[in-house]
Amino acid sequence: MMSVKRYLNSAGYVVISELEHRYIAKQVLGRELKSNEIVHHVNGKKSDNDIRNLCVMDSEKHEFFHSWLEWKKEKSGSYPSINDQKRVLVSEYGGLLLESFEIDKCQQNFIVEEDEVQNTQLHDTTFDDLEIFIVRRNKKTNKAFIEFDERVLISPEGKEIEIDSERFADPEEAFEIDLTDEQIAVYRNKINNTNIDVLKNQKDEEFHKMLFNELRQLRKEIADDLEIPAYLVFNNKTLVEMSMIMPVSESLMMQISGVGPYKFKMYGSFFIDAIKNFKKNRSAA
Repeated sequence: MMSVKRYLNSAGYVVISELEHRYIAKQVLGRELKSNEIVHHVNGKKSDNDIRNLCVMDSEKHEFFHSWLEWKKEKSGSYPSINDQKRVLVSEYGGLLLESFEIDKCQQNFIVEEDEVQNTQLHDTTFDDLEIFIVRRNKKTNKAFIEFDERVLISPEGKEIEIDSERFADPEEAFEIDLTDEQIAVYRNKINNTNIDVLKNQKDEEFHKMLFNELRQLRKEIADDLEIPAYLVFNNKTLVEMSMIMPVSESLMMQISGVGPYKFKMYGSFFIDAIKNFKKNRSAA
């Protein structure tokens, strides 16, 4: 039996010398993972690295698969069974179920050393349980500043700072544990004030309806180009919320229900640009 130090990182994944699920996948497949490959947890539990729970697949197809799952849940009221998910992962999304490979070389038990678990227990969690913030790091200090919109950053001290591309790096994702209570409080207060402004402006239904129609047309164009159903891009509920909130930054867009990290990377910038152009054109009218 091999003893390896393990701990749970802030994203909910088990880590040894590297992310354990990726390590296991490489051992089973006998090769390095490609840059576009991710390891999907079939039952949604990121700390469950049993071979039967792991599937290697293309990252873009992984996003489509999750959209399919949500569609099935909305349609039938529950997610498909694990066996049905595995069947679809292989037949429709090109997934590689690790249980279907020779796994003798990977059948090793890992012992958790309690002092390495970082004051937390391995628990059932999903990606949606974790709040993600978009930050820009100061190039000199490497401190994370929350990006509120295309003009404003929030410092670790809770101060509002103007974005300066010479001082700050490109946007990246960060979890709450990596940020200060002060800046998170200021960020959430600004989000609440934005939502209040939205409620005040909801009387102009025609204005928001026009934006919704433009976003729906954009969704159709993207779906046609990719030859996928429109709901796999964003569903109507998400478009309605976009048309009301009118997010013009990654941070604000990530507050919209139905916009996760993968979908933002795939489609987010297109919708932000469309909203910016809409607002600019309506202001000029």
